[in-house]
Amino acid sequence: MKNKKYKVLIIGLGNIGLNYDFNIKSKKFIFSHTKAFKIHPYFEIVAGVDPDSKSRKKFLSLQPTAVVFNSIDEIPNGFLFDIIVISTPVHLHFKCIKKSIKLNPRLILLEKPISPQYSHDIAIYNLLKRKKIPCSVNYIRRADPGFKKLRYAIKKNKFGKLKAGSCYYSNGLLNNGSHYIDLLNFLLTPGSFLISHKNFSSTEKGGDKISLFTLKYKNAPITFIPVNSKNYGIGEIDLLFTNKRLKISDFGEKVDFFTTKTDPYFEKYKRLAHDKKYSDAFQTDLNRYQLNMVNELYAFLSKGAPLSSTIETALSTSILCEKILKKAK
Repeated sequence: MKNKKYKVLIIGLGNIGLNYDFNIKSKKFIFSHTKAFKIHPYFEIVAGVDPDSKSRKKFLSLQPTAVVFNSIDEIPNGFLFDIIVISTPVHLHFKCIKKSIKLNPRLILLEKPISPQYSHDIAIYNLLKRKKIPCSVNYIRRADPGFKKLRYAIKKNKFGKLKAGSCYYSNGLLNNGSHYIDLLNFLLTPGSFLISHKNFSSTEKGGDKISLFTLKYKNAPITFIPVNSKNYGIGEIDLLFTNKRLKISDFGEKVDFFTTKTDPYFEKYKRLAHDKKYSDAFQTDLNRYQLNMVNELYAFLSKGAPLSSTIETALSTSILCEKILKKAK
């Protein structure tokens, strides 16, 4: 007996919806929703929605058996979808959620952040709860096998007690900074707000704020340092445990551990040395981040397995972002 193929609707055929890997043929790189669902053997993309005719044409070149629509309102009655993916510009999320629930999907995959406004985040959360439609928010690092392994090791206290940390982020708090807040919420425990440095706040292109602030995780302060994306993009986390230093760099693509050793010149002191064995054991798979997320969605639909990123976990991240933005004004 063949496994059931779950039917997928993708709303928004822009970068994450389609374009990030449109010209990449290798299966080693899977960055978009279209490619991830197309490659997975137990999903079938049956429709796509985008107001741009060129985007619809590109989508059909990859998925010629699908149908395309200019808007959600054009989808006729009778279409059934197991998953609806919402990858539109963030200011359209609330509108798309309200229209998508009328199609009665079994699951919604929503691009992060939930919305650009905290009040809309709460409204979306309440609406989905009321309609009893589960929602996974596309904070991709939660689905990565390397980060899952890392989370388990931290939970088992393999590296000792967390003492302090830092994070560099670019391209706005909601757009990029929220990724690293959410990742730390996943690896450690949901953080709490400590302080926002008002003199170190500005606005990125597109209106997203960047701010210097400190959150507390496991009673340890972690300071988030913004870098204007005009210079370059960056995503980097540095965590100091009593037994190890953990450095996550290249937006999460690289994991390095450093272990204490006796200083070769001053025997009473210790210094850190790169630990290749530990580093190799926790490498991530972010070149295929979207397929890792789709694998989670399949496990949820077919076996009832838990989702790593939900509307609830994303709301925890939104709450922290809202506190940061309020204090930075």
